[in-house]
Amino acid sequence: MSVYGNPEKLVREIAERVAQEAEREISEAHSSASKLLEDAYRELVLELERKISESYSRQREALRSIEAALESSLRSKVADVKAKWISMVLEEARSKLYAIRGATKENMLAKLINDFIEKVPEAVGFTIYVKKEDLKLVNGILESEEVRSKIDSKKLTLTVEEAPPEFEGGFKAVSTDGRIVYDYSFARIFEMIKPKLERTASTMLFER
Repeated sequence: MSVYGNPEKLVREIAERVAQEAEREISEAHSSASKLLEDAYRELVLELERKISESYSRQREALRSIEAALESSLRSKVADVKAKWISMVLEEARSKLYAIRGATKENMLAKLINDFIEKVPEAVGFTIYVKKEDLKLVNGILESEEVRSKIDSKKLTLTVEEAPPEFEGGFKAVSTDGRIVYDYSFARIFEMIKPKLERTASTMLFER
């Protein structure tokens, strides 16, 4: 008997084929949908990862900038503190230099005057300017036997006069014609030794 002679069987076969086709379509649709969902999920994850990475990079750069700024600011502040302390030490050293008295001052001026006499050309006249309070002291050094013999051997003519009120110690020798100046003032001496004093102060304060 052919299927056409058996309507019930035909219906069953058609129904079975339709069911199979529907099942296949549903399965394929499900697979496609799943693949689409998986792809969408992967893309979403990748997009989120990319955004997170970009955000992290931006935040990291911002953090680095902040850290660099903080380090720079900290270094600047530390440098300022060091400079302040060194300046205080130098000011204290300067004050002590200007405040020397008695035998210490006499010995220092005697050494400076001897150095001056050794350096000046022969047979030149000089006026030595000193603070009012040092006039007697310097005249006494010049009249000492040792210094007087050096002055005479170089045929020097030296006179001592009071320096302007702002002069802070030591002495300044000016040739009679004004063309030669020897500056042995405490201010000049301090400026000459200041770099060494700064290094010494820095080592003592911060590198022990």
